[in-house]
Amino acid sequence: MRRFVKILLLGLMTAVFLCAAVIPSSDRSASVFATQCGGERALSLLRGCYRDSSQIVYATCVVSFSSPSGTSTSRFRVSRVIEGDLAVGETISISEKASVGEQYLLYLTSGAGANYAEDIAEFALVTNGLVPVVNGSVEYDGVRLSIETVEADIAEQDAVLTVPAQSFYYNSFDELMGACDSVFIGKVVSIGEPVSTVCRSTEKGESVQSTVTIRNVTVSVINGLESTLSSGDIITLVLPSSQLHSVINASDLSAVVTGSEPELPAEDEAYLFFLDRSTDDKSECFFTVNPYQGYVRLCGNTIVVPIYNRAMLDCRDLFKFISMADELNRF
Repeated sequence: MRRFVKILLLGLMTAVFLCAAVIPSSDRSASVFATQCGGERALSLLRGCYRDSSQIVYATCVVSFSSPSGTSTSRFRVSRVIEGDLAVGETISISEKASVGEQYLLYLTSGAGANYAEDIAEFALVTNGLVPVVNGSVEYDGVRLSIETVEADIAEQDAVLTVPAQSFYYNSFDELMGACDSVFIGKVVSIGEPVSTVCRSTEKGESVQSTVTIRNVTVSVINGLESTLSSGDIITLVLPSSQLHSVINASDLSAVVTGSEPELPAEDEAYLFFLDRSTDDKSECFFTVNPYQGYVRLCGNTIVVPIYNRAMLDCRDLFKFISMADELNRF
């Protein structure tokens, strides 16, 4: 028994010695060490923050103060943009206490809007607290990660396309119109070749990643109708393979079987599109409301409705469509 205890103590002492021996002196090496000894959890947490954020930037705190009510507010000047549409040099505001002059890696989502008196956009952190940048590393969840490690992981996540987990088929015009983010008239400029792409979908809080075939369709907006789009805007419509997700009947939640594959759009043709924006705020991609009801071809003012699109079978004229949509207060 004593011999066993001595061996155990010797093993523990050796482990402590080896761990101490490999602790590097430089900050960059220290961050690598932190990654090996627990940084995977921090990296995983930041990965989740990436998915929830609309902007990822490096920014320096220029002022920090407390309001009369005691709320801490800090303003930051953006020094580098990794994701999103913020500009270098732009000033943003966050309800957090930061150290003036220090740099931070900010994972952001839209906040309360803007302080119009000073024209400063307000954002909210996605991370649990600020992520300071210190000597080429970022500190999060109690460990230090090299900037190279974090940015490589962001680039890897950026290459993954966020797609809908499932979609619903709508039996009535009212339901179809109410389900779309954007309804507009557009012309197909080009249709890309099928490409194998790593895609991620999230359902009931669980994220699933797989490789599927997609086509990117470039569309030029002719008339924005009921959307935030304007004539001349160019959008990217992503058409995943039909096997990517199931289509469920919105009325009774049964699986939809049409007996035929949805028709692909054709180049140089005009269509009435029924689309949803990507759930990833960093993405500019659009998706069809479902594979069967995402677009109908226009031939002049005539709407060419496929037999499997039941919601549009009684609406074969563009003027009638606009009138029906207007009754729903969509236009």
